[in-house]
Amino acid sequence: MNLNQSVRTHETARGEQPPLIMSLLKAETATAHRQLERTNSFIRLFSPDYAMPEYKQLLCLFYGFHAALEPMLFDDLAEAHQLVLGHKVKTGLLARDIATFGETEAEIAKIRRCAELPQLSSFARQMGAFYVLEGSVLGGRIISKQLKEHFGDAIVDKLNYYTCYGENVGFEWKSFQAFMGSQFADDSNQIPEVIAAANDTFMALYQWFNRA
Repeated sequence: MNLNQSVRTHETARGEQPPLIMSLLKAETATAHRQLERTNSFIRLFSPDYAMPEYKQLLCLFYGFHAALEPMLFDDLAEAHQLVLGHKVKTGLLARDIATFGETEAEIAKIRRCAELPQLSSFARQMGAFYVLEGSVLGGRIISKQLKEHFGDAIVDKLNYYTCYGENVGFEWKSFQAFMGSQFADDSNQIPEVIAAANDTFMALYQWFNRA
């Protein structure tokens, strides 16, 4: 079943309601999600004196996390799963944004990577981490709008990460929901493992940003 078929099947079976795994993830990671949003790096995004160097630092932090974590997510995925999720790799988009500040490819490659990452020894745990990374794209709509209003045209070429799906962000999120629902049935005994990994990923990201 390809991605579009998965979405159609999911919508036919459940209407617009997300699968149970997604509802549980949202509820069970809410505290960790709020904790991450309260870090200075995210609070500063909405400050009237927010400066471009701060945004560059934010991109570098995201790059350091994604560049370390994404290989753990994608390298061990089954080929069928890679076909569905492969286009969601975002390390390259972050590198493109950082390059607009004048950084060379060699300099970007030297950006410090996060070393304290969640343990992702199973498909369930990989998908828990994936939920955190993919969910950040939804918040990216608000953040990119704020940055455009704050910086104007100067920021347009620096939003590849935050606008990665363009007008398709809603479809991409529904597609991911459908994929998760197809992999983890409502009675799946793997759901606690998915949730635990999502919380671990939120915590790793929080610690990474908080140390900055």
